[in-house]
Amino acid sequence: MYLSEQYKIVPIIEPIDTGDGAQTGAGVNVENAHHATIIILFGDQNDETTQVSVRSGTAHDTMAANVPFTYAKRANADIKAVGADILTTDVEREASENYFLANSDLEDRLVVIEVPVAALTAGHTWIRVESSDTATKQMIAALAILQPRYAPLTTAVQTT
Repeated sequence: MYLSEQYKIVPIIEPIDTGDGAQTGAGVNVENAHHATIIILFGDQNDETTQVSVRSGTAHDTMAANVPFTYAKRANADIKAVGADILTTDVEREASENYFLANSDLEDRLVVIEVPVAALTAGHTWIRVESSDTATKQMIAALAILQPRYAPLTTAVQTT
């Protein structure tokens, strides 16, 4: 079975230069998800710092609460280098401090954010990624992979 048959893959931030202002990713409905993994790919950066956070809400355009999450980043500085698939130790972020700082240290790196849907505020069924607008140059793209709460429907096909 393919990954796309078992999980819902949702693009949330198209490749963009966040130096054009604060970015708000597309809202992702997690009502029927058990867990959400958000993958952010950073490109060229400058030395300025941007806060990247995850928020939740009751509708795709109404995000009212901070979301606790865990994240890890790719340890190697070059996306094409040997060992580029190795992530650092997970860093936990509580709802009171639900962001990480993105600056030149994340240039050409991958960040993986893990969001347990059960930790969302009661009644919140949407999440999104947000970034502040402090950087003058910061290339970013992101997608979410949702683990469904229920097993996907599959149909057995007999071949002869």
